[in-house]
Amino acid sequence: MLDPVELGSSWSADVSSLFAFGALVVVLPFMFGGGTAALVTAAIVYGIGHVIGQGAV
Repeated sequence: MLDPVELGSSWSADVSSLFAFGALVVVLPFMFGGGTAALVTAAIVYGIGHVIGQGAV
């Protein structure tokens, strides 16, 4: 049986899913393409996300 005390908090699940979504956004160009174009697109998406993320802090 599941023990609610051992499961952890909903806040930790929220933070984990947020980081997983951020990782998925960078991987998307490789799912739909490949090669140099996907690499450059992923780098640009990462850069934009990094700037926005740092600006929010």
